[in-house]
Amino acid sequence: MHLPNDVLVFQVSNLIAEDKDSVHLTVGGDHSVAAGSVHGHASIRDNVGLIWVDAHADINTAETTPSGNMHGMPLSLLLRELGDSSAPLPGFEWCSRRLTSKDLVYIGLRDIDHGEYRVNQCRLNPSKLVFLSTIQIQEEELNCHPALSKAVREACRAYYHSGWSQLY
Repeated sequence: MHLPNDVLVFQVSNLIAEDKDSVHLTVGGDHSVAAGSVHGHASIRDNVGLIWVDAHADINTAETTPSGNMHGMPLSLLLRELGDSSAPLPGFEWCSRRLTSKDLVYIGLRDIDHGEYRVNQCRLNPSKLVFLSTIQIQEEELNCHPALSKAVREACRAYYHSGWSQLY
C-alpha cells in the first residue's frame, strides 16, 4: 500500500493513541516513509529515540542535496536543529521537527556525502551523534552476530543515558 506521508502520520498517530501501552513498529521498504511514520509516532509520544539502520545518513537538506531526491532527506525533516534555516520542502509543510540529534543512533553508515557531512559538522553536534559504521561492524568479526550485539548494546546504552521514554 502506498500512502502519502501526511496520511501515514495520521494513521500512525491514531494507532499509537489508541494503544499507548504497546510497542509499535513501522516497517517500510523505502526509507522515505520515515518522515511520516516517525513524525506520527513522535506527535503522540514524548522522548522518542530513533535507530537509523542504513548505509546512508539521509540527512541532506533542500540546500545540500546533490540529487534533489527525497530519499536522501527524511532525517532533515525530523530534526529540530535543521528547522531554522532549511527551506520547507513542497508537500511537507505538515512536518514539524520533533527530534534532536541526541535522539538519533545510526547503525551501518558507510556513505556520507559532502552535504550531509557539512550538515553534521555545521548544524548538529557531531560529538553527540552515536553511530556504528559498516567498517566497525566488519571489524568486529566476519560473522556479524557479535557486531549486531555490539550495535544493540550501543543503541541501548544511548537509550538508557538519553531519558527517552520510547524507542522507534
